[in-house]
Amino acid sequence: MKTSRWEPAAFFTTREETAKFMESDEIRETEKKLRGFLKEFGAFKSSDPEKLSAYECGFNAFDDARMTFDVRFYLVSILFIIFDLEVAFLFPWAITFKDVGLFGFWSMMVFLGVLTIGFVYEWMKGALEWD
Repeated sequence: MKTSRWEPAAFFTTREETAKFMESDEIRETEKKLRGFLKEFGAFKSSDPEKLSAYECGFNAFDDARMTFDVRFYLVSILFIIFDLEVAFLFPWAITFKDVGLFGFWSMMVFLGVLTIGFVYEWMKGALEWD
């Protein structure tokens, strides 16, 4: 029977010795220096104009980030979340359409009806108009 020439060396014979070594200040300092080295030399630092350009809204910031916004921005975002969740509920329902039966069909129709009534209400109130 041939044995391997490369066998792992057992540096620590007990768990207590391993724990004592891992808790030592030398290991902590070495780890701190290694992290600092990797942070300093391991990161890619050059930035190009494309990375520094405005990307959210298409123009550079012109005022304080804590300025007040029109309430319509919040309303549109809430409406987006509502209708996005509607689509998230429609996909599993559409996949299992044959299995849910008549009860599943009518419960989804009630769900879509409530959302449609809410959308029509928002539309009639003028919440989607941008003057």
